[in-house]
This record gives sequence, structure tokens and C-alpha cells, in this order.
Amino acid sequence: MNSANSVPASRRLEELIRLWQGEHAELIRNIRETTLWLGQLSGQNPSYCGDLAKHLEQFRERMLRHFDREDSLALELHGVYGCVEAESTRRRAEGDHLHLTRRVDELLSKLHSPADGFASFQEAIQEISLFVDAVEQHEEEEAQGLEWLSSPCSESRPASEF
Repeated sequence: MNSANSVPASRRLEELIRLWQGEHAELIRNIRETTLWLGQLSGQNPSYCGDLAKHLEQFRERMLRHFDREDSLALELHGVYGCVEAESTRRRAEGDHLHLTRRVDELLSKLHSPADGFASFQEAIQEISLFVDAVEQHEEEEAQGLEWLSSPCSESRPASEF
């Protein structure tokens, strides 16, 4: 029996929620830093395009690490909580993660290929800002779902109903 199985389900659920909240807070900090940086960059000239690509690549790597950890936590959370809502939340997050990963890859592709890239530096800033906003919205929706799952009043339905 591993240590995760030896912990009572309610304590393990609390532990998983705390881990997820730490993951969430870390990515939100990164999103806010990126948003501020993009605001500062928007007043610059197009020679900063290389910096923009480098920063977006770093953001992508942090986002993917976060999504991987979050996906693992979601599977474990579903195993502990075992309800339709947890499974639904996990599936929605998984779909969002795939969509956001494709979107950041498309943005990076456009930054690296001037012929097929953005019409202007300002357009690049705008599209990347919209992407960062979408990641933030995704995180906030996940936070709301987790808040519901952790609510003492939430009535869960067995996953077998799913």
C-alpha cells in the first residue's frame, strides 16, 4: 500500500487541492508577469520580436510543466473523489490543455516564420496578449471547478453515473 492510499480520503483530497492551488498560483504569477511585460514591450520597436519569441517559448515551457502536473493531480483527485463532476472537470481541462498548447505553438510558428507571420509587431503583441488572457481564463475556470469540488456542500454523484 503506498502512502497516498494510507491517507484518509478527506485528508488526501485536501492535500491534492492544496497542491493544485500552489500550481495555480504559480501560473497566475507567471501570467501577470507576462501581461506586464507585453504592456511594456508594446511601446517598443519591432526589433524586440526575438525577445518576444524567447519569452513566449519560456512561457510555453512553464505552461506545459504546469499542465503536466495538473493533469497528474486531476487523475489522482478523480481517484480520491470519484465522482462525475471530478471526471467532467478533468476531461474539460485536458481538452483545454490541448487547445492552448496548439495555440501557443501556432503563435511561435508565426513568430519564427516572417513570411507567414504577423502583419506587424503590434499584431503579434495583441495576439499573444489574447492567448495569455485565454490561459488565465482557463485557470480561473479550473479554480471555480475545484472550489465546487472542495465545497463541503457539494453533492457528488458516483463516477459510474458518467
